[in-house]
Amino acid sequence: MNDSVLATLQLQKGTSIKEAMKQLGKSSWKTLFLVDRNKRLLGSLTDGDIRRWILRDGKLDENVEKVCNKYPEYVEEGKYKIEIVKEIMVNKKMESIPVVDDSKVIREVLFWENIFGQEYKETKKELNVPVVIMAGGQGKRMSIFTKIWPKPLIPVGEKPVIELVMDSFYENGCDKFTLLLNHRAEMIQSYFDNTRHNYHIQYVQESIPLGTAGGLKLIYKDLPDTFFLSNCDTVIKGDYEEMFNFHRLHKNNITIIASYKHFSLPYGVIKKRYGKLEKIVEKPEYDHLVVTGLYVMQKKAIELIPKNNKEFHMPNLIEAMISSEKKVGIYPVNEKAWTDIGEMEKYKEAIRNMEL
Repeated sequence: MNDSVLATLQLQKGTSIKEAMKQLGKSSWKTLFLVDRNKRLLGSLTDGDIRRWILRDGKLDENVEKVCNKYPEYVEEGKYKIEIVKEIMVNKKMESIPVVDDSKVIREVLFWENIFGQEYKETKKELNVPVVIMAGGQGKRMSIFTKIWPKPLIPVGEKPVIELVMDSFYENGCDKFTLLLNHRAEMIQSYFDNTRHNYHIQYVQESIPLGTAGGLKLIYKDLPDTFFLSNCDTVIKGDYEEMFNFHRLHKNNITIIASYKHFSLPYGVIKKRYGKLEKIVEKPEYDHLVVTGLYVMQKKAIELIPKNNKEFHMPNLIEAMISSEKKVGIYPVNEKAWTDIGEMEKYKEAIRNMEL
């Protein structure tokens, strides 16, 4: 294995969780391996480890040793058998396993695709949870496109953004969709009516704009107890079954799929007290959990939406849930797993990523 590739898979002891998140976000791999100064294996780290830490309100400036798996799977150089590696990968759902020498120094990493090739084909997931997509907005922030297309049909590569959203669900075993439509509804329906796809689609048109949550009143009777709700321009690459199970396990009424976003200001920020300067913080950096626009919901949450024809948005519904002491949970995903195409800069970034 190339030394430069191996280096991207390794975390140095003493690295902060925040820095580990950044490295994991930049990497195309789902697992990093913690090593000491001599490159000896100490542990492994996945986004799931970080997620559990965040949900325990852990601080991101702590050392990564606090969250990593200190007993990672590995095989020994010159002693392992491919069949044993395959068995470990399948049974423990691992995509990579390090190979270490007698001193536990990582010499290479074995990857799923290299071990199995075309031999092992995973059966299609059958999550079979219905998905509601909010597709009625005008997309004013993307007016350069929405003068021509409705927001859900903004092209990203060879497909419109809403189809990329639906593809992500389909890959996770969901093929039943309800599209809540308003602005240029006939164009959206016409697109899918004249396109080959594997989805079962129900179209529900709002006579007037009802907001990102208000339209759910129109389909209340058709919904099961638990369903996914998504923006039409939010693409999440992740394990939707794990999100669903997390929601059910914690008995949430709504689970917000959130992403940690790293922000930096290119300015010196003034800190003042009673009109006097205390200090200037040069180019500060911040980390925040932000709403991605994907939710797992219980049908009964819709009962808190007012029975009128005024716009009612998801933040309004979530505030109503909290005021009613209903449980609202958070499921964090890696920043790299979330593609938001609702703003021009994010759109350009998505296009650049597709070209890599």
